[in-house]
Order: sequence, then structure tokens, then C-alpha cells
Amino acid sequence: MLCSEAKIDRGLGFSLDVKLTEEELRLFRNLIEKQWLMVSRQACPEYIEEFYLKGMKNYHQLSHLLDHSVTWPKTVRVLSKKAVDEIREMPFCRKLEDIFGPFLISDEENIGWEEIYWRLVRPNQLGDVGPLHADAWFWALGHGVTPKNMRRVKVWIAVYCEPGLNGLRVVPNSHKKEWRYHGETRNGFVKPQIDEKEEELAIQLVHTNPGDVIVFNDRLLHGGALNQGHFTRVSAEFTMFVKKD
Repeated sequence: MLCSEAKIDRGLGFSLDVKLTEEELRLFRNLIEKQWLMVSRQACPEYIEEFYLKGMKNYHQLSHLLDHSVTWPKTVRVLSKKAVDEIREMPFCRKLEDIFGPFLISDEENIGWEEIYWRLVRPNQLGDVGPLHADAWFWALGHGVTPKNMRRVKVWIAVYCEPGLNGLRVVPNSHKKEWRYHGETRNGFVKPQIDEKEEELAIQLVHTNPGDVIVFNDRLLHGGALNQGHFTRVSAEFTMFVKKD
């Protein structure tokens, strides 16, 4: 067992041992920005030139031109099969295989291929981030099926971020105990809502630079942080199915 796997199971519950190279980060950004521009063109074609000129990390300067909540459901933020195939050939995926062995990526939305998706978090927009949760709760509420003899591991990638000002919040070691939560319907979908008081939890903002990869136990309490930076935070994520020990 290599260090990353030990950290996410017996350690703090997460690891920063994997990182994108500069070329991988460039390719990741290009794949996501291409999709972002395509959807933006459909939402407000008359302003698409401004989207091209401003770029994705300045999306917050343009989001008033469209209906943000309607334009960006998860299904339009799932990368195409072609894009996923390109990502699968990147060295960081081979690094993950070195650590966890061959893995599958979940398709929770039944898109028809392995699901890698991205998020937009605008500065000072609390509605752009969800409540603290464990991903395992979604599966317990019926969202997706885990293949037999496999377990889930989450991967979160900083695409555009400002260290210390935005990113992912975690509660270290929280994967080692049970937490109270319930399911509630939000945006037509049953999602978990934690029943613990967040102010009583030891929440930490993980210090990430663009290209950093956080690999974590799917029982770890985590959530997006309020973006206190100057640019739109963009991240990508996916769930790995890896063989049980």
C-alpha cells in the first residue's frame, strides 16, 4: 500500500500526493473552457465574444448576462467522452493506478461514459457551494450503484484557484466516525443535509495551487469554500471505483 492510500484510509482522510504537470493543467483547462464556451454560446449568443475575451476565470464578471442556476446544471458540466478519453491518457491517471490499481470512473448521471465534471464558484456567492457532506451519503440515498467487490475514492482537481482564498474545505479524520444527516429535496433531487453544527467541527481549507489533486475517502466530511478571491474558482472531480483490499 502506497502513501496516498494509507492517508485516505488510516490517516487524515485525504492526500495531496498527486499533482498535474503544467501541460496536463493546460490541457485540462482547454477541455473545460471549450465546453464552458459552447454552453455560454447557447445561453447568450449575443455576448459570446465577451466570454471569449474574458475567459473562464473571469466568468463572474459575465454571469449576470445569463441565468446562472438554470444554465449550469451538473449534466451540462460533465465532460464529453472524447475529453474523458484524453484525460484517461494523462500521466496523473497512471499515478492514480500506481497507487490504487486499475480503476473505473462512476457514471452517476447515466450519461453513458465515465463521468468527469467541473464546477464554477464565483467570488462571494455562497449559493455556488453546497453544505458540508460526505459523498458516501449520496450513494446511501440511492444515487448510483457501486460494483461488487469495489469501493469508492473521490478525486478533486484545482483547475483555477487562489491559494488560501478558495478551494475545498475538509474535516480531517471525519471519515473514521458516523455523522448525523438526512435527505432533502433540492432542485428536484434528494441530497444529504448534515445535522451537525458546522461551527463545532474542525473544518480546514486545504491549501491548493492550480493543478493540485486532492484524493479523499468518500466518507470524509468536505464541501466547497466560499470564494474570497478575485476570480471564478474552477475545479473538476470524479469518483473512482477501486478494488477492495
